[in-house]
Amino acid sequence: MIYDFEFRKNIKKKKLYEAIAKEILNAWDAKTPSEIKKRFLHLAKKYHPDINHKESAKKKFQDISLSYRILTQWDDSILNEKFSTISEFDVKIIKIKANINDEKSHIERFKNLY
Repeated sequence: MIYDFEFRKNIKKKKLYEAIAKEILNAWDAKTPSEIKKRFLHLAKKYHPDINHKESAKKKFQDISLSYRILTQWDDSILNEKFSTISEFDVKIIKIKANINDEKSHIERFKNLY
């Protein structure tokens, strides 16, 4: 059997990106695209560069736009884009929240069994 490790890595990365997008838009419980759009529009009005002139707001707006694209119109080119306001610590918290497990943690947890 041949395993496509790149495919598995991309699936994992896609799950993580979707979890980050849900966290940014606060859309963990959104069930329909219209709910996601409503949350996007609310945040977009608050952080749009024409309304909010801070540099941090500009970065936040870019993340909000990327999050909306991830949740509504996924394509694989999104995997090459970066979130500008998400730190490594945030990623760890989001992984826990989304129940995305690292393979290393599974190995550490079960290595005493063998």
